[in-house]
Amino acid sequence: MFKERIIMIKICSMCGATLKPGAVKCSCCGCFVEDVAVDRSALFSNYKGDNAAVDAGAHYTPAPAAPAAGGKSGDYNIFASADWQSAWAAKRANAARLGIVLTNTSGLTSSAAFTQAFHGYIEHKAAQGIAYYLLDMKDQQVSYVPSLTVESVVALLRTVYGVAVPDYLMIVGDASVIPSANWDNVCDDGDPTVPSDLAYIALDAGSPWDGAIYDFENITQVGRIPARANDDFATAVSYFNNTRAFDGYSAAKAFAYSALVWEKTSRAEFAHLSPYLVTSPKYTTNNLGRIGSEYNLACFNLHGSDEDHAWYGQEGWSYPEAFKKELLPINKGYALLTEACYGARPLYSDSIVVNAIKNNCIAFVGSSKIAYGYADGSLCCADIIAKNFTAGMAKGETAGKSFLDALSALSHGYMCEEDIKTLAEFALYGDPSVTLIGGAAKKAARHAATKCSSVTKDSSRGITLLSCDAEHGAKGAKGGLTLYSFSAEEQAHIKQMVSQVSQKSNEYVLKKCSAMESVEPKVYKVAGKEEYRAVYTKTEGKIKSVVNMHLDAKGNVTKVYHSK
Repeated sequence: MFKERIIMIKICSMCGATLKPGAVKCSCCGCFVEDVAVDRSALFSNYKGDNAAVDAGAHYTPAPAAPAAGGKSGDYNIFASADWQSAWAAKRANAARLGIVLTNTSGLTSSAAFTQAFHGYIEHKAAQGIAYYLLDMKDQQVSYVPSLTVESVVALLRTVYGVAVPDYLMIVGDASVIPSANWDNVCDDGDPTVPSDLAYIALDAGSPWDGAIYDFENITQVGRIPARANDDFATAVSYFNNTRAFDGYSAAKAFAYSALVWEKTSRAEFAHLSPYLVTSPKYTTNNLGRIGSEYNLACFNLHGSDEDHAWYGQEGWSYPEAFKKELLPINKGYALLTEACYGARPLYSDSIVVNAIKNNCIAFVGSSKIAYGYADGSLCCADIIAKNFTAGMAKGETAGKSFLDALSALSHGYMCEEDIKTLAEFALYGDPSVTLIGGAAKKAARHAATKCSSVTKDSSRGITLLSCDAEHGAKGAKGGLTLYSFSAEEQAHIKQMVSQVSQKSNEYVLKKCSAMESVEPKVYKVAGKEEYRAVYTKTEGKIKSVVNMHLDAKGNVTKVYHSK
């Protein structure tokens, strides 16, 4: 029978990859592993048939949905009904604003606390004119899902959106519950892959480095609550209960915290907020103290590490510990933006993002991997996300709309590989419909999402880096780097260019990045273009520093990206 094939597997809660037995570190994303057992069997609980029918891809007839328990609350689970299409279409016609809560409760030992908190929160949102409905992968009649992958979930959502497009999609669960995309990383910066929720915003699981063109206008707003099944969604329970009690503010009041080397950039990107701004190393975890309750918008331009969950300042090549979870605000309701590398890794219980979401943070935006910016005070990559997200929140926009506006600002015009990585690695944690300014949510336009997101492909915008080695051709099938063999003529040209690129980039390093002076750069050619990259990497303690230089056909430095 079908259920005899079901097994218990372990999933990386950061990137969603299947783990090998006994693994202590994920082979895909490099994160350390905690025990997370995920029972996929409940995904097939409504299936009636045999193995042959499944293997042949035969049409399946869902079992009847169980009667709703609890009266009014049962109305929220419309996707468990065989008649979900007509019910969902009717909800779109009648609701001012419509949302989906996507989750998978199959791994919960007890769902009582989550169910109570969820129903209370949904009723709270209904009073604001926002109608949320549950799409539980454990009990859904939309389509047969043979295995829980990003591709299968995106396909299912496309089916739902084909009937009616929701304004909001709130994912409840970390990557072991609802998987994140996990794309090969084209930037050779030490991150093999990039975990991402961009696939659920774009409804496309294809790599953004393959020439994808995104349109973020008037589409569904997406956020995730990084809850774990093995503690019965305790993070989501706390988030729902705390956010229900939040009434909003009359105005945003910002606190900004920057590494000293980025003070100029921080003052530029947060100028619209008139924040109280402090720098590190003047302030560290030893003398900062908890952020005051008078601030409701916290902005961080600090370093991060994949070895722990603290954030760090910088002066020269000194990286003092600047912030940790114990210093999070204690006021009721605040938003937080961090540009730190690995600033939103929801892997461990002591991570800042998980503790923020559990303790009164209504919206958190951060990066899953190494993030980038300029060092000269101008804005790029993470800085653009930071500026536009915080501007939207301060104006009273929803968190989801503020985040989409930030992605849109970044995606205009030509995008290099660092821009694309930024687009993929940043995510919104929390309910996308929440607002910081009281009353703003009730004034939002009816049917804010007017279209299902679509992604167009332009191969000329795709980016592939070829590792330059004049004797052996291009090397490296690792990550987003492509294996390639150069002709003898190309090898001669590349040997000349590598020498020229190295000379020019090293001249720049001596003037601008003296600490990288002893580092030998990796040199790459951009496939199909006369452009080159020189990548310098260095580790100081827990901080991995990356400098990515872009050079033209003459070897002149055109852009320089620094890791956060």
